[in-house]
Amino acid sequence: MALRPNERARIRNGLILFALSFAGLLVVASLASHGNKESEIYRWLRWASLICLYLAIVNVASVLVFEVILDPLRLKPPRIMRDLLLAVTYVVV
Repeated sequence: MALRPNERARIRNGLILFALSFAGLLVVASLASHGNKESEIYRWLRWASLICLYLAIVNVASVLVFEVILDPLRLKPPRIMRDLLLAVTYVVV
């Protein structure tokens, strides 16, 4: 956040997704420790938590790559290209 103040909203969204994922994975671990690994709630909550985690990683990685690594090298791709690459990454995840 200190390196790129313009990207604070995207980093904050990534941190919120990390927090949601962490909370969900804690609940999933609690369910698993009580022997509820076969329940629908366990499976859906685990899936949602992992999706939040993967989306958070993609969000923060995009800021890291495009703003922290490429910007000082003066390699600034157009915004539409960054958005399309981000969309493709979301679909792959």
